[in-house]
Amino acid sequence: MKFLSILPSLALVALATSAPAATPGVGPFKTCTGESHLTVSSVSITPAVPCAAQKYCLTVTGQLSEDITQGATLNVVGRYFNRVVYIDKQDIGTLLAEAGTPLPFPASAPGTNSTVSLCMPFLNGFGFLTGLPLRIDFQAKNGNQNILYCQYADIVAAQC
Repeated sequence: MKFLSILPSLALVALATSAPAATPGVGPFKTCTGESHLTVSSVSITPAVPCAAQKYCLTVTGQLSEDITQGATLNVVGRYFNRVVYIDKQDIGTLLAEAGTPLPFPASAPGTNSTVSLCMPFLNGFGFLTGLPLRIDFQAKNGNQNILYCQYADIVAAQC
């Protein structure tokens, strides 16, 4: 039984190693379905070509309807052919503090946008996924577990 359960994983590895490399870069961002507390007007990743095991910044701009509070997290999930191949979970308070912005991060004033920039490294395990088109989901949850935002894009990391 255990042998049969690893066959799909082996097939995925074989497919990944035989597939031609895609052009590194970030595709257009799309909004996940469901309720969120940030009406997103723009999303970007810098550098434009993310590098495996190096720092990247996710910047989201939009109308934020509630303060970002202690315990907020950013979940990053990468999929290749709909199989999860990358998982990372970051504490938003820690990331903002490293950039000099303590929590709570205030909600947007009416009619204005807020910009949240979170910088973190792709984990070392991301290195074997360079050159492959991954769908990467970025879901931010507030300390009260409300969804702040959920965005996804096809991303191909480079080995830099």
